[in-house]
Amino acid sequence: MVHPIKIVIFLLFVAHSFSLQAQSNDELADKVVNRSGLLEMISQFPALLKEGVQQGAEQSGGNNQKLVMQISQIIDQAFGINESIEMVRKDLSKNLTEEELTRVLEWLDSPLGKKITALEISAMTSDAYQDMQTQLMALQEKYRGSPREKLFERFDKSTNATEASLETAIAVQLTLASAMSASSNSPHMPSYEYLKKSIEDNRFMMRGVIGQQVFANYLYTYQNLTDEELKSYVDFTSSPAGKNYSLVVNESIKNVLLKPSEVIGSKIMGSVTSG
Repeated sequence: MVHPIKIVIFLLFVAHSFSLQAQSNDELADKVVNRSGLLEMISQFPALLKEGVQQGAEQSGGNNQKLVMQISQIIDQAFGINESIEMVRKDLSKNLTEEELTRVLEWLDSPLGKKITALEISAMTSDAYQDMQTQLMALQEKYRGSPREKLFERFDKSTNATEASLETAIAVQLTLASAMSASSNSPHMPSYEYLKKSIEDNRFMMRGVIGQQVFANYLYTYQNLTDEELKSYVDFTSSPAGKNYSLVVNESIKNVLLKPSEVIGSKIMGSVTSG
C-alpha cells in the first residue's frame, strides 16, 4: 500500500512543478512583450482609434465635431493601456509553451530580430503612415515582380496578417454598429441586423482593401532589409514557434481592441440618448 503521506508529498511536488512552469512562462512572456514592440504598438491604439473616428467623420461628410470630441474622450477613458498589455502577456504565457516562448525570445534577441523590431516600431506612428502613403506608388513600382513581392504571400500566410486584420476590423465594426443602432431613435437609422448584414456583405471587398494595406505596410516597413534578411524573418514566422506566436498575438490584439470598443459603443449610446 502506498503511504498517504507519500501521496501528499507527490501532489505537492506536482503542484510546485506546475507553479514553477507558470512562473517561468510568465517571466518569458513578460520579456517577449518588452522586447517585441508590442508595448509600443498597444500604446499607439488610442491615438489611432481617434484618428479613425476623425477620418470617418470627414469622409462621411459629417461636421459634428462635438460628437467626435465626445467619442475621443470616451476612447481615452475606455482604453486602458496597462490592462491591455497585461491581457497580451497572459495570453502569451497561457497559449505558448516554455520552449516556444524561449524560441521567440532568442529570435527577438538576435541582431536581425532587434533590427526588425526597431523597423516595426518606427513604422507604427502617424507620421510613418503618412510617409508610407507618399511612397506607396514608388515602392510598388520598385518591387513589382521581384523576389520580395513573391515572398509576401508566404509572409502573409505565416503571420496571418490579412485575415487577422480583417476579423478585427469586422468585430470592432459590429460592436460599434450595435451601439449606434441602439442609441438612435431616428426611424431613418438602419437596424442592427441591416448593419450587420451590410458589414458581412462587404467582407470580400474589405479583405481586398486590408490585403492591400498589409502589402503596403510590408513593403514600407521592411524596405531597408536585404532580400536575404527578409527571407530569414519569414523563415522564423513560418516556424512552429513563430507561427503560433503570430496566431496568439493576433487573437490577443483583436480582444484588446474589441473590449474597449464595447465600452466605447455603450458610452456612445449613453451620450447620444442623453444629448
